[in-house]
Amino acid sequence: ELNSRDVCINAMPLFHIGGLSCSILATIAAKSSVICCMKFDAAAFYDTITGIGIKPTWYSAVPTIHLTVLQYGNAISRGAKPTHALRFIRSGAAALSHADAQKLNDFWGVPIIPTYSMSEQMPISGKNVNLNLEDRPDTVGQPLMCSVALVADGNCRPTSPFGQQGELIISGDNVMRAYENAEEANNKTYVYIGDKRYLRTGDIARMDGDGFLY
Repeated sequence: ELNSRDVCINAMPLFHIGGLSCSILATIAAKSSVICCMKFDAAAFYDTITGIGIKPTWYSAVPTIHLTVLQYGNAISRGAKPTHALRFIRSGAAALSHADAQKLNDFWGVPIIPTYSMSEQMPISGKNVNLNLEDRPDTVGQPLMCSVALVADGNCRPTSPFGQQGELIISGDNVMRAYENAEEANNKTYVYIGDKRYLRTGDIARMDGDGFLY
């Protein structure tokens, strides 16, 4: 979705995989630009989005930051819609509720993209920018950079049919190979289904018939 004309304002710490992958590496890959804040401040962040000069066209943040900026924006705008150049807003690192996503969409008037990731694999899933929030509310999108499966018990037997809950496990070239010097943790984390090696996320999920994760 990114192009060379896009400008990201980074709200994520750069010692974290979210800030590095989304704000920096994605920006470099698209040959676009990024504005890095020294630290997060809701007023400065909002002013950068709505002020004069170079205007960000997207940003990625955790729900807490989204809601803090939204609260500040509602207080300062007093019901008026802000002027900005945002094309979309990405959310990750924690679950963004459908209600909060709708509040962001109502205020900024741009698509909200919920995603799902972890330090061991970035990203796992994401939602298409053209998919309306009302379509499949609360989904974190479809798998992007890895294979996924849901398993039902400690023996890691795949669940069936679609819609049944299970632990999400992931596999692929981008998935972290191992925890360093942690044999016990690795033995608990990695499992095989056939000859395919999967990492156990520890997260409970379900998947619908079109591959959307919840």
